[in-house]
Amino acid sequence: MTGVEKLDERQQAMLWFMRDNYKDYRESNDFTMSLYCIMDSLIALDGSLYRPYGDFNEKERVQIIRAFTTWALEQEEKE
Repeated sequence: MTGVEKLDERQQAMLWFMRDNYKDYRESNDFTMSLYCIMDSLIALDGSLYRPYGDFNEKERVQIIRAFTTWALEQEEKE
């Protein structure tokens, strides 16, 4: 997965959590809606949903989003 190696442990933990949530969304939604739900939950309430994984600044959030989006696109290409 491109970009994961650049993330620290807490960022990777959040990425894995996002990945698991995406899989749940993807079972009942299309690709775009599933991505939107994950992105929305990342920024909703200033990211408080993910606070257990760390208090991420804007740059870190973008790095996590980039790694997640790359992973999600790879999953779609496999299917």
